[in-house]
Amino acid sequence: MSQDAPAPPPPSAPPVRPLDRMYRIIALWKGHLAPALKEHGLTVAHFHVLAVLRRAGPSHRLTTGQLAAGEMVTGSGMTARADQLERKGLIARERDERDRRIIHLRLTDRGLCLVDQVIARHRLMEQRLMAGLDDGERQALAGLLTRLEHLLEGHSGAPWPGRQS
Repeated sequence: MSQDAPAPPPPSAPPVRPLDRMYRIIALWKGHLAPALKEHGLTVAHFHVLAVLRRAGPSHRLTTGQLAAGEMVTGSGMTARADQLERKGLIARERDERDRRIIHLRLTDRGLCLVDQVIARHRLMEQRLMAGLDDGERQALAGLLTRLEHLLEGHSGAPWPGRQS
């Protein structure tokens, strides 16, 4: 073992921490979604952009900056995704009516139809997965995940370690 390598955890160490486990679950879930998305020439990143636009209300339109912030990617990263989705005819770029410097990304009719198909398949896969849990387990999981989300977003009112209040 090299000097730079971290020591393995002792045998009495607790099992994988919850956030590590959640990261693994997300990776596994993306692995299940990827083949369904690939059938439509999409990646998970593409799907997220389309899904966020779908949830943006009746206009199905957001600025590049709004999408980048929501997806936690750089503006250039969002531009690259938008370029790919525009070439596929799934989104269109539109200049803001009041400020021509602002570009909105909008789902096209084709993009709306595709994202609705993929979401329907996604929900079916999720229902099948969640069928392995009973009602109490599903409610407990939803409650705990909501609580963790609020803690990470800083809505708890109490600072967490390493965070300045």
